[in-house]
Amino acid sequence: ESEFHTLVCDLLDPEVLLPELKTLSIAIACDHEEDSEGDWELATDFLKTIRAPSLTHMVLAVQFNTNRFPDESVSEFMDKLLYPSPSSPNLASLDIALMGVGWTTVKEGKLHLRYDRIPHLTYLKLETNLNIVLVHPDDSFFPIRRAEFIKCEKINDEFVPTLFQGLRMNNAEWEALESVVFRACPNVDLN
Repeated sequence: ESEFHTLVCDLLDPEVLLPELKTLSIAIACDHEEDSEGDWELATDFLKTIRAPSLTHMVLAVQFNTNRFPDESVSEFMDKLLYPSPSSPNLASLDIALMGVGWTTVKEGKLHLRYDRIPHLTYLKLETNLNIVLVHPDDSFFPIRRAEFIKCEKINDEFVPTLFQGLRMNNAEWEALESVVFRACPNVDLN
């Protein structure tokens, strides 16, 4: 039987041990005029305090005002959230929903996603209205088995061969690939 427990801790504590935590969900809304960067720092500081050796799945939902945050800030924030942590060595599944609000016709957001920060990543689900740039070391790609791109309206046909070229870098990882799904991505023509 699943139980929900609230853990109250002081962020000044150097570490919070959660040995049984398998899934962690974090939702952050930074779309108001208040100190949204403080919200981001709070989230990253919180994650740095968690030691969850059984954590296998993380869900990140982030909404931000694109007029207040340059592309670099968003990518830097995601880098901090996805920073490799020896305290969660089994993290293999990642769901990211990252939505920018307040688009102008002049500015379109871009997300540099460094998935090499999670070395054992086998499942990636991404939903975003940002342009996606996959960042990885030249000689390796993540050992993904399943990837889902949902409502990624900025992904286009040029993204697909780049993704598959990276997935084919390692023959064993390519053979382990189970599926890549593009759902409700209007600029991807899979025919």
